[in-house]
Formats: sequence, C-alpha cells, structure tokens
Amino acid sequence: MVITANFSDFKAKNERPDSEAMKAKHSQHLRERTNKHNARKLSRLRLQHAIYQQLTPEQQPKYLKMMAKEMGKRMGHRKSRERKHDGHDD
Repeated sequence: MVITANFSDFKAKNERPDSEAMKAKHSQHLRERTNKHNARKLSRLRLQHAIYQQLTPEQQPKYLKMMAKEMGKRMGHRKSRERKHDGHDD
C-alpha cells in the first residue's frame, strides 16, 4: 500500500485552492485594474480640458479637431486589433 500512501501525500501537498476564494481574488483584481484604468482616463481628460482652457477662441476648434483625429486613430487601431482576434483580416 505504498502507492496509496504516496498518492495521498501528493494530494495533500498539491491541494487545489478554494474556488470561491480564487473567484473573489480574481474579481478584486479586475476591480482594481478597472479603477486604475478609469483614473488614468480621468487624469488624461483633465489634462486635455486644462489645455483647452488655455487656448484662444481661434485655437480651440483646431484643438478639438486634432483630438477627434487622434481618437479616430486610436479607435481604428483598436478595431483592427479586434478584427485580428475575431479571425477577420479585411
């Protein structure tokens, strides 16, 4: 019965973690990550707003147009990346 003892010893040393605890830990990690992401986005928006406020009335529309163009580039990059993940390479 040495095999049974070895197997029992192996199982005791390699117990699986509690699935509920792992789910809670994963969920907490996602919340923290989301909070950090949202904080970075808010910080960037505050910076953009501060810059906009410093511009002259003639510069403001140009700045908005430039920001819209930058946003379009980001969204285009994101869409192309999503297509690759979907298996659609147009």
